[in-house]
Amino acid sequence: MKTRGWTVAATYVDRAAVLSSRADRPEWPKVLTVVEEGRAEGIVAPSRVTLWFHPEEHDSFMGWLEKTGAFASTPDSLADLRRHRRDGSSPENTAAPKDTAVGPRPAAGSKRRHR
Repeated sequence: MKTRGWTVAATYVDRAAVLSSRADRPEWPKVLTVVEEGRAEGIVAPSRVTLWFHPEEHDSFMGWLEKTGAFASTPDSLADLRRHRRDGSSPENTAAPKDTAVGPRPAAGSKRRHR
């Protein structure tokens, strides 16, 4: 993260199964709050599966990134999941505007397990 010029705002660790829904991840709401309050500009996660597992979680998360202007980065992604702000700036290059309206949070997801 230092090579990208990022500063860690907070660290959260969920003790949920790797392939679990976000509904099983008690730290997930805290991560969203840090970004929504402007204390962080994005999320760095160990893998994409920690950001979403079920298809509905993916759609919800992508919508949240779009509405907040946040980015998400994982070592296993070929490119960072980023969204440009309405003014065209990249979230990693500028401080989050304090007056930006934040859209709805990503849904917690279904506790239903796919077999």
